[in-house]
Amino acid sequence: MPIFIDNRGSGEEELYNLLKSKHLAVEHKHIDSGDIVFGIDGDMVGIERKTVNDLIKSVVGSKKYPASRHFWDQIKVLKATYKTPLVIIEGTIDFKDKLVSGILFGLLLGWKIPYINTYNVYDTAEAVSRMFTRYGENKAKGYPPAAVRKEASPTKIRWAMLQCCKGIGPATATKILKSIDYKELFRGDVTSKKLCKVVNAKIAKRLEDAFK
Repeated sequence: MPIFIDNRGSGEEELYNLLKSKHLAVEHKHIDSGDIVFGIDGDMVGIERKTVNDLIKSVVGSKKYPASRHFWDQIKVLKATYKTPLVIIEGTIDFKDKLVSGILFGLLLGWKIPYINTYNVYDTAEAVSRMFTRYGENKAKGYPPAAVRKEASPTKIRWAMLQCCKGIGPATATKILKSIDYKELFRGDVTSKKLCKVVNAKIAKRLEDAFK
């Protein structure tokens, strides 16, 4: 069976053509979750591909499309759908950029999903080609599965988000949500002084900075 490439987006179109030029079995197909899929049914590799700019926009949105924040939803579904979820980030990563590094550390440490950094779509094609070949083309006998979407309550999502902050575990996250109005907190209106009534000064400052 081939490598399946999602049939939406110009970047995926270019990737499809590059993989085809390498004489690999590749097929354009609508994929519910991820952009690149291969493997055996029940043991599939699902890859989400983003440029650095796309990654930022999909987390914080844009001035024109402020509601276009969907990256973590995509990651949640990717992890639930595939045995081996992976993210490919194309472009130069500046680890001094707190937003970008924070997203990537959240991916690694929070979601336990690895990422590969490639220079451009040509590098991505080479990486996918090598992964597919190493995996074993003869083992690739599955089709992209339907996305698995596990619904979570808004309270559970807020509780999980708080734990992305260093020093906050499940118990502390619960304590914060019981003591602080979440709307005030997530709008960035809560001062570290008020947060100090619930957590220590260092964590309170981290939270204040994060939500602002």
